[in-house]
Amino acid sequence: MSELRVAVDARWLFLNRSGTGINRRTLRLAHHLPQVDPGVQVDMVYNFVRSRHKKAIEEFAAPGVRARVIRIPRIQLEWLLVQARLPAEVLLGPFDVWHGESFFAPATIQAKSLVLVHDLYSVHAPEALPDDWCRYLQQHLKGVCASASGIATGTNAVADELVDYLGIDRDRIHVLYPGFDPPQPREEDDLAVLDRLGLEPGGYLLFLGLLVRWKNLDGILDAFEMIRRDARLPLKLVLAGPRMDNGDVEMEKRLEEAAKSPHIVFPGFVPEEDLDTLYRSALCFLFPSHYEGFGIPVLEAMAREVPVVASKAPALLEVAGGAALHADSRDPTELASAVLSIARDEGLRGELVAKGIERVKAFSWSKMASDALEIYSRLEPRRRWWRGR
Repeated sequence: MSELRVAVDARWLFLNRSGTGINRRTLRLAHHLPQVDPGVQVDMVYNFVRSRHKKAIEEFAAPGVRARVIRIPRIQLEWLLVQARLPAEVLLGPFDVWHGESFFAPATIQAKSLVLVHDLYSVHAPEALPDDWCRYLQQHLKGVCASASGIATGTNAVADELVDYLGIDRDRIHVLYPGFDPPQPREEDDLAVLDRLGLEPGGYLLFLGLLVRWKNLDGILDAFEMIRRDARLPLKLVLAGPRMDNGDVEMEKRLEEAAKSPHIVFPGFVPEEDLDTLYRSALCFLFPSHYEGFGIPVLEAMAREVPVVASKAPALLEVAGGAALHADSRDPTELASAVLSIARDEGLRGELVAKGIERVKAFSWSKMASDALEIYSRLEPRRRWWRGR
């Protein structure tokens, strides 16, 4: 494919929390599309950019990728492009494909549109979203999907949910697996990084993600208490990631109590240069979420040769592909048992590591970009603008 102009909805980069999987997916897609096909020009579409965002936009630039800023506030912009049906080409000029990463498909004259539905948190865990955003998704997601040329999901699990919950035709849904960031060359000795956090190689369990209830922090903490009762396993627990002020007072109290324990470490947001060390030095990686749309950290851990214990959420079963142990997210005893199996069985650890290394070969950002281009080629414009409507 050549001479293709793709408008990537990059507004999510500033609406969403930094460092999340969706942010990385948006950036990696934009950067890899021109690498896969030099004939592709990517316009990263922002709106109403504040001064503090300008440096970040400059850093997001890459060969074949340019910034397009529409200086209209988000709500007014979406009203113009959806309710008033102003063609997006009026604001952006001609383009071929709108790639929507924030559940949004504008009216167009000729351009195709692909809307990414990362998950259905609005159905499974509405508390995970701001109230206004949750209401928007519950009320309008089906209409957004109907207006787009095609819908993409990160897993077959989410695709099946769109059919079951929203009644969307499965033939209109395309599975577009994301990639993951591979290990980087070591710039600092692992022991130096671990020393700063009071950790030892193989002496801790790692969780990475938002420190919120739907990531099953209660289950992790309960399971860790059971594991600590085994005197032969003086392990620590590392809960890495930012907290979210979502009004969950009980969860906040639980985390405050956990922070008093000398066996639980809260490093907060982990910089990229330290992340590899935290992964590869862990006894195992925990990702027992109640619900996920994909789960990029599972692949990151596998790529760094760390055994993974995940929940039985359909998307995580699909992503892990038999290369992890799985436990019921509602049963901390089952989670503790899985961790203890890994801790006590060197052969099992080696088997999981080998399976993980093989599993991650199926995922890469370049493959995601190639798959996206193939999907674009099969789409037809669906939501056109015409005079009088």
